[in-house]
Amino acid sequence: MASLSSQILAHMARWQGQSSSDAPPPDRVFAELLSGILGPVVQHQSPEAVRAAREVLAEAVAAIESEIVLVEPPGQPRERRRRPLSPRRPD
Repeated sequence: MASLSSQILAHMARWQGQSSSDAPPPDRVFAELLSGILGPVVQHQSPEAVRAAREVLAEAVAAIESEIVLVEPPGQPRERRRRPLSPRRPD
């Protein structure tokens, strides 16, 4: 999911300069899109199930982030490091 999300946000950011001047930032648009898509899914679940799924997903993401390090092959140009588009939400 993170890879797909990154691809979508990168795509939206590439086109950001060609949007209307009053268009919201890509990260907000993406969050609203996900809310609209996932809202109906979550409505069919109990609050306990949603809370448990969120906790498992957060733990899984933290484990992945702590274990995976991107290393550039020797002689290859380094990619420019990007800041996250939005700060992480607190639990």
